[in-house]
Amino acid sequence: MNQFHKSLPPLDEISLSVEDQGRGVLRLLIFTPEDAPSTPADVHLCPNCDRPAPNPASPYCSETCRDQAAFVRQFRAAIASETILTADKQTVFGERLWWLLGGGLPIRESRIPESAKRQVIKRCGGNCEICGAPMTTIENFGSGCNRPLHLRAVCADCSKTKSFGDPEFIRQPAVIKLLAELSQRIFAQATVRPCDDPIQWDWRAYVNARK
Repeated sequence: MNQFHKSLPPLDEISLSVEDQGRGVLRLLIFTPEDAPSTPADVHLCPNCDRPAPNPASPYCSETCRDQAAFVRQFRAAIASETILTADKQTVFGERLWWLLGGGLPIRESRIPESAKRQVIKRCGGNCEICGAPMTTIENFGSGCNRPLHLRAVCADCSKTKSFGDPEFIRQPAVIKLLAELSQRIFAQATVRPCDDPIQWDWRAYVNARK
């Protein structure tokens, strides 16, 4: 993991490109040599959080759990293949981590076409689509592309997007807690949860076992 951390830009260097700032976010993931105990599989519970998950079409209790599990699984695969050492892969994972933490999608928003912005402004009449105050920016509120369907006009108070490495944001207890949980699962030698295994995880078999 030393090689991985050495390959990352600093977290708080604002002179970097937004892509490299996104890569720096991965420094928030803390490698610890002590493995967490594995969580026994109970097919009636969400494999990501152990809450009840009766949905016959998904093993997870929510989209949030689905997205967190996918991030851990894909990150572990990138470590195994060593593609996590490449800048492009780090950029993707850095922004994805920031989004999972609740900081939005700064890179994607920096690439919103002017034509899409005009459509959103026309749609909202220049007002925040959450509270109705005058808008100040346009943000991507999902993990989709920058089509107007995935964009919304917001005011400063309603905006969910935070600059990469925002110190006030990363000090929030919920952010610290989630970072600790994700770090533990990503860097564990043995998978902590069944959905963390990029080779063995079979969500269809997990769901079928509920029947």
